Order: sequence, then structure tokens, then C-alpha cells
Amino acid sequence: HVRGAFTGAMQARQGAFVRANGGTLFLDEVDSLPPALQPRLLRALESRTVKPVGGDEEVEVDVRVVAACQRDLSLAVAGGQFRPDLYYRLSVLRVGLPPLRSRREDLPMTIRELLTRRGFYGGAGSERDVVIAGSNLERLIGYAWPGNVRELRNVLDRALALSPGARSFADLRLSLPGDPQGRSDDGELAVRTDLPYAEAKQELLDRFEARYLGELMQRCDGNISAGAREAGLDRKHLRTLLRKHGLVP
Repeated sequence: HVRGAFTGAMQARQGAFVRANGGTLFLDEVDSLPPALQPRLLRALESRTVKPVGGDEEVEVDVRVVAACQRDLSLAVAGGQFRPDLYYRLSVLRVGLPPLRSRREDLPMTIRELLTRRGFYGGAGSERDVVIAGSNLERLIGYAWPGNVRELRNVLDRALALSPGARSFADLRLSLPGDPQGRSDDGELAVRTDLPYAEAKQELLDRFEARYLGELMQRCDGNISAGAREAGLDRKHLRTLLRKHGLVP
């Protein structure tokens, strides 16, 4: 926007297209772009120009656009939720990324990368020495990962937080949705009576949500719309809850 375009616009600010001029602009979750904004994106792609809010002149931009989505855009087009002309303009080159559950052979490499990014070498001297094997790996391979790599990262982060003295990957205390950990002997979620009331209540609610949502998305094969129908929740509210627990990006 230009300076003075609206209340509080004390100075001009470049938009994403202008900042990416001469380079690459990454648009994440383009499938969630509201219908009212889709024509604006299409116009920018077609004309290779943008107009700052409050400005009078078009600004030429030369940008390569990479767009990512969480669902098949062709289905969104068929359902009337995404403009077909914008879809065809974006889909010059399509690259499909299979879900993590269909790339289980990649799990050891992915786990090693995520752990070493957190500075965890498990007593090894370098990244290549970190051994990813054993029962912990078997548990991770057996899980469906509805939240893909983001969920895996959250599971590992939680394990690191719960295992301060871990000397190897095998020492990490892993916790997955549906695990018996955190349940009482009768199968119910255990209450942390060692915490203050408010904290215990919130901790129990968080574990309930994570377990419920994880199992829900497993049953629905990661389909948020199907999950929302089964759970009786608004789709947007379900997505918010899934993001809270790292089950979707």
C-alpha cells in the first residue's frame, strides 16, 4: 500500500509480489483463498502487474509463482469453490507430494533430519551416526500420520521435552494419539491430580482433543470435510483444532 492509503498507513509498504520481483513467490494453502480474492490473484498472474492499495499506477512484476494446497484443486473446481481459470493458470507444472503414510520408507531419514535440526544427536558424534531403529521406529511406522511431517515434528518435539536425559533415539518417550499412555486402567484418560485444578483441566482437555482428533483423521484418511461431518463440527473450526495440535499445516 502507499502512504496514507488508510488509517494508520504512515509509510508505504511493498506487497508480496513486488518484494518477490525477479524471484519466486510461494503461496501456501492456495486452496483456502476466499472466492473474492481469487480474481485479484488471477489478474496479477495474467497481467504481471499489481496496484498498491491507494495507488494510481500499476507496478510491473516478474515473478515465478509456486503454489501449495492441502487438497486436490481439481475437486475444488468441480465443487465450485475454486475458479477454473485460476486453477489452469496455476497448474502449469503439477507436483504431487504423497502423504507420509505412503512414504514410510522415508521415515528414518525424515526423523533423523528433524532431530538433528533440534540439536539432538543422541550421544552420536554427527548426524550420520544417529541410529533410527528399534521399537520407537516401529511405532512411528505403524501410525497413519494424518498431519504428515508437521505432526511428526510435533511428536518428536514432545518426545524431546519429555526425555531430557535421552542418550539415543530409543530412549525418547514417544506419545501418539491412541496410545495407552495417559489413560487409567479402565481405558479412560487419566487426570493429573498433582496439578492445580485449572492446569489439570486444561491438560486433560488438550490430551482429549489430540487423541480424539488424531483418531478421527485416521478414520477419515486425513479428509477434513469428512472428519467435520463425522464429528459434527464446522469445517473451519475443525481445521483450527487440527492446527492447534499440529495435525495439519
